Amino acid sequence: MQRWLSIFDPLGKVLAIYACSMFVPATVGMLRGEPVFVLGEGGVDKYFIAGTLVLALGLLLARIGRGHAHYLQARQAFMLVLLIWIFLPMIGAIPLYDFTVSFSQAYFEAVSGMTASGATVLSDIDSLPTSAMLWRGLISWMGGMGLIVLAVAILPHLGVGGRQLFKNEMPGPIKEQELSPQIAETAKGLWLVYFGLTLACAFCYWLGGMTPLDAVVHACTTLSLGGFSNHDASFAYFDSPLIEGIAVFFMIVAGMNFATHYSFARAAKSRIPGRSSGRWPGAPRVRRMFAVYQSDFECKAYLTTLLAGIAVVILVLTVASHYPDIGSTIRYSIFNTVSIATTTGYSSADFGAWPLAAPLFILLLANFTSCGGSTGGGVKMMRAITVVKVAQFEQIKLLHSHASQNIKIGQRILPDSIVASILFFLLAYVASIIAFTLLFVLTEPQFAGDLLTPFSAAAALISNTGPGLGAVGPAATYGGLSEAGTWLGALAMLLGRLELLLFLLLFRREMWS
Repeated sequence: MQRWLSIFDPLGKVLAIYACSMFVPATVGMLRGEPVFVLGEGGVDKYFIAGTLVLALGLLLARIGRGHAHYLQARQAFMLVLLIWIFLPMIGAIPLYDFTVSFSQAYFEAVSGMTASGATVLSDIDSLPTSAMLWRGLISWMGGMGLIVLAVAILPHLGVGGRQLFKNEMPGPIKEQELSPQIAETAKGLWLVYFGLTLACAFCYWLGGMTPLDAVVHACTTLSLGGFSNHDASFAYFDSPLIEGIAVFFMIVAGMNFATHYSFARAAKSRIPGRSSGRWPGAPRVRRMFAVYQSDFECKAYLTTLLAGIAVVILVLTVASHYPDIGSTIRYSIFNTVSIATTTGYSSADFGAWPLAAPLFILLLANFTSCGGSTGGGVKMMRAITVVKVAQFEQIKLLHSHASQNIKIGQRILPDSIVASILFFLLAYVASIIAFTLLFVLTEPQFAGDLLTPFSAAAALISNTGPGLGAVGPAATYGGLSEAGTWLGALAMLLGRLELLLFLLLFRREMWS
């Protein structure tokens, strides 16, 4: 019993953090003159009421679980992560219910925000009140780095349980890294870097011409790679090459491993022995700072893939003469390729109307073109590199049957257990896309004869990319899905964010024994 009580303390703290965040859009909405006592009609009451109730529940659970957190083991950590990711969007859906036709759509929107997917069921987003715009950006930002990582940062007493929670929450190879002896220090460092980059992005957007509200919301959904925009036209609303350039830079940064950014920040802060410390770092320190990126094998593969992907899209659009001039071709190719490949989901043009090879290609990139430990979704670049290495090794074995070789990523040899886990993950990932494609075909009669829409929807939702193609492309929304299809879409995004295997534990008998 004590082991199950151990989830109450961290769960209560996460609920308290989430509840306090609801007061932010409510306060801003009141300051902007939004009505207060019109519950059910777009007022800010729902933020205060839901936030207060959830805060009280969180404090109660934390009180009940006090003194039991050190009993937190793997099974309880798994259950806690699942509870948070399934039920917190239900709370987040409450303020959004006024703007949707059903609770399933509100839940879909909240799940999309928390999983940083960027898929939306809303239309006429430009007319949403300030509080709703801010709330969509805030839940996307919190979900990008993860509320559980934030909880670990402020709950150092979790000890081994905190390390288990951290590993379950952070996607990709960062699960195996030990960035500092204290896991709480690591979590705090990652969140500080995330927060600092968000502030820098918001400031750049504001300098580029965005309003303060647009700058804050788009900064939140850029660093989280969430893709929610305050405008139906997304970045086409601004029609600014400068703003698009700022977005491209920060999307690329957010697609990298935040552990590498953390190492960069520590290198910038540390002194070189024998040299005086000054505000302006000298050349040796600058070289050492950027060496962390040069030594990151996954980062180099990620940037190379992005550049190659942009070149392919430019080539396809140029051959098809889709745009009248090369400048427009380059501009729209760079922005939309980076946005979809990093699973952000912004658009500056209707890429669904491009020659089919181009949008299918960038949707393929979205499945692996982000680094482990980033806020992006999909398989992650490190896993893709591992699969390529395994394929190369199998080819060598065909030529030399007695060959023996270790799978090596950079300077690190991967144990066979990790390689097997990656291969199984990839199998489950592909199987999930196929399964959800068939389920969308069954539940959505309007997709009859249109395989592109259900397939792209399944791939975009599981990879947490957002917009798909066809009827769910960048010029449309997911609002046309049936009730069953909307719940399926929410489930697909949760599966993608939890990286499939964690969610499948719910169906294991050992989990409940």
